[in-house]
Amino acid sequence: MLAPFLSFPVSLILAAGTVFCLTKALQGSSWVPRLNYGVHALMALGMLGMVWHNIDLPLLPQLLLFSTASFWFLLQAVSRHEFNLVC
Repeated sequence: MLAPFLSFPVSLILAAGTVFCLTKALQGSSWVPRLNYGVHALMALGMLGMVWHNIDLPLLPQLLLFSTASFWFLLQAVSRHEFNLVC
């Protein structure tokens, strides 16, 4: 659990990250970086909801969002050209 006095600074950091990712997603040229930034923005919003203790968020949407995003970013990491030399 996050201490109550840390909720505001952490919320500001997550909100700034969300705004940054959304602006980068809207300015992107290719669909992959736009999707990556959009997923990062969704995850930041999900974490922003986790900071506040009085908000009851359902667990299943959080699990689906973070597990799907983790799998997507794992695929992005493994599909890089540097891994062709190793695999």
